[in-house]
Amino acid sequence: MGELYEKKKSDRDGFWASLKWYSDASDEECKAMIYEYEKTVKQVIPYGLRVQPNLDTYDDDATHALRELLGDLKDELLEKEADQFDAFASAISVFEDHLKENYEKIGKEAIGSKFEEFRKIEKDYFDGIKGKMAQYFEDKSRNEGGTIGQGVPQELIRLLDNKEDCLKVIGEFGDLRTKRLDELEETLKKNEDNEWRLLLEEAQTKEQLRGRARIAEIIAYIKRQEEHLNQWDAAV
Repeated sequence: MGELYEKKKSDRDGFWASLKWYSDASDEECKAMIYEYEKTVKQVIPYGLRVQPNLDTYDDDATHALRELLGDLKDELLEKEADQFDAFASAISVFEDHLKENYEKIGKEAIGSKFEEFRKIEKDYFDGIKGKMAQYFEDKSRNEGGTIGQGVPQELIRLLDNKEDCLKVIGEFGDLRTKRLDELEETLKKNEDNEWRLLLEEAQTKEQLRGRARIAEIIAYIKRQEEHLNQWDAAV
């Protein structure tokens, strides 16, 4: 179970790291696109709006070209964002297949194997108690004065005075303990499924929120640049 836990943690960390790496790489590419655009803008509007355009050197074609370049930049940034969305969706799908192949069965088998050990421990414990109680009543029936071995709850001796009822209660209590183990095993197996489902849902939600925020940033940036060009043209 310990090795399985470490492998699961390693895979989770690797999954998040791969998403972050792709996102960071995409951000750098977008920044490079914006840098190239703004470098071109500075060739036409070298000091921003701090000075008025020089009518002798003002080039209407140049500002028109900037508008076309800005339109292209918008398309490229939005296309890059769409590519990232598709890449993330693909990565999440691949990781989901990886989980099904490596954990859906193995994780549950590991839990089942461990609980088989627990059930055996419980069975051996209660079989031991029943054996001691059976010996106690056998000694008692021979008028030898039964002695209770260590580990037998004294409450049973005080409350029960016949072999049939005593062994029945011990058996029922053992069955109850086994039932609780069965319920806990089932809960852990469900948690095994939920753990990965919640991880994938978290990844999808984070990407959707990031994508919406990025699109809003792109639109706001393009709008600011359009206003910049409009103010420059209006000053002529």
